[in-house]
Amino acid sequence: MRIAIINSKGGVGKTPLAFSLAKDFGLNLQTNDSSVVTQIYDKAVFFNPCKIVDDTIYDFGGFVASGVLSILKECDLVIIPVTPKINSVFKAAETYKQIKDYAGNVMVLVTDVVNKGDLATIIDALKGTGFKNDVEYMLLKRSAIFENAIANGMSFSELYNQNGLSRSQYKDFYLQYYKIIEYIKNKALS
Repeated sequence: MRIAIINSKGGVGKTPLAFSLAKDFGLNLQTNDSSVVTQIYDKAVFFNPCKIVDDTIYDFGGFVASGVLSILKECDLVIIPVTPKINSVFKAAETYKQIKDYAGNVMVLVTDVVNKGDLATIIDALKGTGFKNDVEYMLLKRSAIFENAIANGMSFSELYNQNGLSRSQYKDFYLQYYKIIEYIKNKALS
């Protein structure tokens, strides 16, 4: 399985998402962006350019760099995280235009969502910029879990399952994240 997480906009949750998915699936993680993830996850490496390797999550930080497009061709799924902020939506559309001819299965993951209306607004905005009809849209509500995952070196699932209080605190977020995990299993592992 190969999954790429990409958006030319920083601060949309690429690295915590890549880290959590890699850890929860037991996969390698490659990043082309210097980050703390290589210090907190023993299967994470920094390569620029990244290399095509099986069983890998790619965290393409903030830009489309050398070798990225050839890796996207080999990925089972490409995830474009986007927040409800207008610049983030603009950058997601820009990123999609750059990669759409190279990426097969694409998921737009709307992060930092406060209400479900944000999802519909973003879907409408992105479809107006040329996103194909077969793009999957999913959401993750606003949560401190993004920062806590990196700060504690624990995936979203590990943080959720830590104790009763964390299961209560992260319940709604984890239900959404679990749908993403199931989608990936069905799409990328089939």
